[in-house]
Amino acid sequence: DGQSASIRNIGSESNLYDTISWKTLCSKFNIDKVSVLKMNIEGAEYPLLHSMTVDDFKKIDQIAVSFHDWWYSDQSALKYASIELLKEVGFNVKSIYPQWGWYLATKEN
Repeated sequence: DGQSASIRNIGSESNLYDTISWKTLCSKFNIDKVSVLKMNIEGAEYPLLHSMTVDDFKKIDQIAVSFHDWWYSDQSALKYASIELLKEVGFNVKSIYPQWGWYLATKEN
């Protein structure tokens, strides 16, 4: 239904989290604009980012995200696909703390 999902922490088979979609979160809490979205969600940043639409990204000014390919080397392709996605929807993306996989995506005003 696009309203909920279950995400398993990529690093652990025993951790299962129920989640809601970005659209449901925005609707439930009446969110029309986000100044800074900070994501450090242990590998779940990939499905979240790739579930969002262009209209979702239009509501966000900046995204600070920690990609976890430094911990899970098999996630490198996901990281690069996510960075390309952010660029395609209008963000400038730069590495801000490579030791922990932090990137900052900003829009030009």
